[in-house]
Amino acid sequence: MAMIKCSECNGSFSEKALTCPHCGVKNAQRVVFCSECGEKYLAHISKCPKCGKANVELKKGGKAEVVRDDGKTALAYLLFAIFLGCWGGHLFYAGHKKWAIVTLVLNTAGWLILPVGIFGVINGIIQSVTGIVNGVTHMDNPDPLFDSEPKFWGIVK
Repeated sequence: MAMIKCSECNGSFSEKALTCPHCGVKNAQRVVFCSECGEKYLAHISKCPKCGKANVELKKGGKAEVVRDDGKTALAYLLFAIFLGCWGGHLFYAGHKKWAIVTLVLNTAGWLILPVGIFGVINGIIQSVTGIVNGVTHMDNPDPLFDSEPKFWGIVK
């Protein structure tokens, strides 16, 4: 682990530290290591320059959340799946408009014409559950949620 000098107080500290432990100035030279290939790069870069994997930033409490270049996260996807999943909210958020519209139409028909649209209600429930599973499964790497088309019943691998 390399030590660097603080630009404010000239104290030395780890290049991995968020701030200088002596004066609290934010570390502009902070580095991270890619979990995929091990490449070392500056923390403010959003993707690994070697393999392209999204940069995982550690939040308070040691929990990790990946933010894509477009600002979308698996956590937001998960919340859309929980609260609006049966109407395809998570699919609209992920940009899968075709699947989202199908889910919206089927579920709306299911609630309006229950005997005829029971398939829509079942589809809405399945979409919510698969959205929650997908969001939890891809919390550390949300790219498959947004970059690959969902398979049958919205499952993303």
